Amino acid sequence: MKYENALKEFKKAHKGYEAKSGIYEAETARLNDAKALVEELEQKWRSGQASILASSLISGEACPVCGSEHHPTPAHTSSEFFLDEADLKEAKAQAATIEKLKMNAESAFFEAKSASTSAEKEAESKLHEITQLRDGFKEEDLPNAKADILAKREGLSSQQAQLSQTIQLLEQVKVELEKRAVENAKVRDSIQQYSHQVNELTVSHTQQQTNVDRMVVSIPENLRSIETFEREMSEAVKRQDDLKKSLEASQKALVESKERFGAEAARLEEAVKLVKDRQTSLETERETFKSNMAKQGFETYRLYEEAKKTEAELNRMENEIRSYREQLRSVSDQFEQLSLLLKEVKMPDLKQLEEELQVLTNEVNHLEGEQRELFIKKRDNQEILEKIKRLNEQMKAMEERYKTVGHLYDISKGQNRFRISFERFVLASFLDDILQEANLRLQKMTSGRYRMLRKTDKAKGNVQSGLELLVFDQYTGQERHVKTLSGGESFKAALSLALGLADVVQNYAGGVSLETMFIDEGFGTLDPESLDQAIESLIDIQSSGRLVGIISHVPELKERIDARLEVTADQAGSRTEFLFTN
Repeated sequence: MKYENALKEFKKAHKGYEAKSGIYEAETARLNDAKALVEELEQKWRSGQASILASSLISGEACPVCGSEHHPTPAHTSSEFFLDEADLKEAKAQAATIEKLKMNAESAFFEAKSASTSAEKEAESKLHEITQLRDGFKEEDLPNAKADILAKREGLSSQQAQLSQTIQLLEQVKVELEKRAVENAKVRDSIQQYSHQVNELTVSHTQQQTNVDRMVVSIPENLRSIETFEREMSEAVKRQDDLKKSLEASQKALVESKERFGAEAARLEEAVKLVKDRQTSLETERETFKSNMAKQGFETYRLYEEAKKTEAELNRMENEIRSYREQLRSVSDQFEQLSLLLKEVKMPDLKQLEEELQVLTNEVNHLEGEQRELFIKKRDNQEILEKIKRLNEQMKAMEERYKTVGHLYDISKGQNRFRISFERFVLASFLDDILQEANLRLQKMTSGRYRMLRKTDKAKGNVQSGLELLVFDQYTGQERHVKTLSGGESFKAALSLALGLADVVQNYAGGVSLETMFIDEGFGTLDPESLDQAIESLIDIQSSGRLVGIISHVPELKERIDARLEVTADQAGSRTEFLFTN
């Protein structure tokens, strides 16, 4: 259609170019005639002026033009040389007017020529694009080619409608899969119960430990004898052993679940890799098939399918050829005989009969082409149906394999009733170890009043939980958030956590040893008793072989620290000095 429009534009532009060319040639001829007329009139005017001048010359006097005193051949005066200057000016004005018209015509001519050339190049460009796809295409082939392409487009539209129906069927299959996913969720709930038991046992262990601590405080003084303590201690140890066994069983079950998860993940990775390998192999075979098909001279799959013949069809065609040759010989003989018999008979209108035969042949070819296209579409649709069935079977198998793996993945990323991800679970376990070490120092700094706990209750809303800290107050016997601690108490808690973190990291890191620690400020918020308790804890750490550095402005610390690096500021700047006391 673009080529058709470009061709129309070219013809229109070429027609305008021819018209402008005629106008330009006519104006050029008029201008040449006008210039010739002006030259002729100028020549006559100059001759007339020379005659007038010659008539005024006197022998012996200087000529006003050349200065000669001799005038051997003066110009003769003639009536035809006397031309009015107004006529010359009118001729020049007319020539100037014609020259302007000629320039306008020339401009229009070159503009039309440029438009014609541009339209011709555009048409040739579109024709070149078409010949890249249709070898030997000519201008006269345009109507047939356009009709053929429109017919193909209608066929593709029909095929697209069929594919849309197939997509709708696929959507129905997806809806059915979603229903199956809901059923799978019920099965996943039963699997979550096992993880729930592990969490309940962990919570129960923490609760029992808290109850033991509370019971110690609530025991009256008269019952705190050695016998009573040993009896209670034995019972607590027994309960602790039972809880440890339950915890070990839960941890063992957790390890087994992780192993099963790893196995299922490996199987899933292997299946994905197999699918990618099969897709790569399919693409390689497809490209090889295309290359071989192109080498054999087939530009499209349709030409290849049309050219395929079975052995039976080849035999049938050979038999038809032999039969045709025999019939040809027979008909030729009959033709010679009939030619002799019909020598004097008038011949029928063979041209009309051939045209009718050609029309019927075209209809037959068109119907055969439609039959081949319908056969190819049917075969393609059957292949698509088989592929969809295979994909459905593969999806069912993958869904079965995904049940356990997907459930474990949901649990690991925090989609459980406790809203604790696997990462936060590991951090919570690590935090429990840190709190166990930190509480040893915090109880010493606070005279046994405070002990930090990890909050195990589920947080409100969709917030991840499991890493918040609580503090248990022995004076009130209740738990509260660490944010409720005062400034000095917060410093003690932070210092205890830092020291506990250092111990746990050193224990987990194997051969790595944390020998140096610096504490920046914070001592100014402590009362004298708390300051003494904090310094005693740091001295205990130093006695274990570690180096503890304190950065502070508290004067009381100077008396307790043997080695100091003091920084003094004055007008000349800051200076440092090491001080050592025995």
